[in-house]
Amino acid sequence: VSDDQIGSLLLESPQVLGVEDLAEGQIQLRLMVRTMANEHWAVQRRIRQLVFAAFRERGISLATPKREIILRGQPQSFEDS
Repeated sequence: VSDDQIGSLLLESPQVLGVEDLAEGQIQLRLMVRTMANEHWAVQRRIRQLVFAAFRERGISLATPKREIILRGQPQSFEDS
């Protein structure tokens, strides 16, 4: 990883171990990243930013969860509540 923000925090290059899980609307990847002591949270956040930016550059959108709510019975207006 040649990134100015985390390059000095890495002990070695990250390893992509592969796809961990496929589920509705998601792909879970497993990476192994060795960092300097107590720097794993900063590295994790930055790697997520880089992955998100790479997806955006390639036109890959993230899943947007949808929820449909069906109310049964007598419809009620907001003014009645």
